[in-house]
Amino acid sequence: MEIHRIRCAKSLTDSTLHQYGARASPLCDVCGKHGDVIHYLDECEKFVKEREEWRRAVNATLGSCNLKARMSLAVLGELVDFVAKTANL
Repeated sequence: MEIHRIRCAKSLTDSTLHQYGARASPLCDVCGKHGDVIHYLDECEKFVKEREEWRRAVNATLGSCNLKARMSLAVLGELVDFVAKTANL
């Protein structure tokens, strides 16, 4: 997955695939919540461990770990690591 698509919220998530008619439902198969980029990056129960590692790495660098900080170009490598570990998008 191309990182710039994630940062622009244009990834092929469950929600996007549903909009294109490629999925019957926009809901996450794991959580049952709306499966958009924010859900994947910040909410999905499937990636709790990976997300916590990502938050710790960003917090160590920036002193903050909210989603806006985690999407910063200053910690792009950590976002790439999270996506590679979750291999979802």
